Amino acid sequence: MTGTPLYTAELIQEGSDYKLVVTDRLRHTVQTAYVPRRMVEQLPTFLSKLNSAHLGGLPWR
Repeated sequence: MTGTPLYTAELIQEGSDYKLVVTDRLRHTVQTAYVPRRMVEQLPTFLSKLNSAHLGGLPWR
């Protein structure tokens, strides 16, 4: 990986719950949110759409 990481994210399973932990690497802050299982299950689809949009020629700024 090249470049400077701005954010890092972890998805943590706690029993039957899922917690998203996002760290702002520039401001040194952490935010957490509980995420419904349905959203967790849709992550691969969401990431695939982001990748296909990028590869399909949509401008990235």
